[in-house]
Amino acid sequence: MPTHVVVLGKQIGPQEVELLGAGVPSYIVPATRITAGVRRLIDEGHGGKVLADVQPGERDGVACNVATLVRELTPTPEDVERLRVVLARFRRAGVEGLPADPEAHVREVLASLVAEGAPFWDPHEHLVERFLRDQVCFPEMWWDDDPKVGVDEMVVLLEHVAHTRGKIPKRKILAAANEDLDRPDTDEDEARDRLCESLCAAANGLLEKEGQKERLCGPFHSGFNGGEPNWIYCRPERFEALLREGILSPWTGERTKESHVYKRPPDRGEIDFDNFPSGDDPF
Repeated sequence: MPTHVVVLGKQIGPQEVELLGAGVPSYIVPATRITAGVRRLIDEGHGGKVLADVQPGERDGVACNVATLVRELTPTPEDVERLRVVLARFRRAGVEGLPADPEAHVREVLASLVAEGAPFWDPHEHLVERFLRDQVCFPEMWWDDDPKVGVDEMVVLLEHVAHTRGKIPKRKILAAANEDLDRPDTDEDEARDRLCESLCAAANGLLEKEGQKERLCGPFHSGFNGGEPNWIYCRPERFEALLREGILSPWTGERTKESHVYKRPPDRGEIDFDNFPSGDDPF
């Protein structure tokens, strides 16, 4: 069995490769690491676009561009099933407005991936991002050395979203936050976290006093917001359901961004764009 197959193709975008058929030397691809869908395209001699992760690499000690084939653009049964599993978890948590047709939604996502030059996709993270875009979360903007921004944001949230009649002790909270921030050994990120926690506690006290059902629930880890701790405005029982189904994750204190990748099994192949037998420039 040959260790390599020869494929005619060209890079037509930052993360998109078009296979034009078999028979003309262009890209050297390890035969044992090609997806079944890509192999079918090659064997049948048909053209077809595939999504690839194009990164600087090395071949025989020489720097080159290497494209790792991620998948063909047509949704596979595995793609659709993985989305169905995640959708079921969201439905059990009572989330509404979910895609009604999983296969059509996967097709839409794959098309957007090519347009954005993003080769990977994780159904779970995709739906979490989509869900959080429609929710009221705190904080919504980044700030670290100006506590007033966070205090003002909470005031607006309470007035225009929660429609509270009372007020939180804005001046007292702001004075404490500035004092905390002015300490020589204060970490700005940690000071910001303490201010957020203080603001949410004050807001929840006001919401409870006025007999409202919603609270600022959290903190939870939000890769959608740069790996920061976030609070979501909802009923506590809904927040518990979101945690129970693994849709949201409790804050652990570690600022690590979510990868937002599609964790596909290792059935990928590689293309060396600079290793052309003819020596022609592939670009």
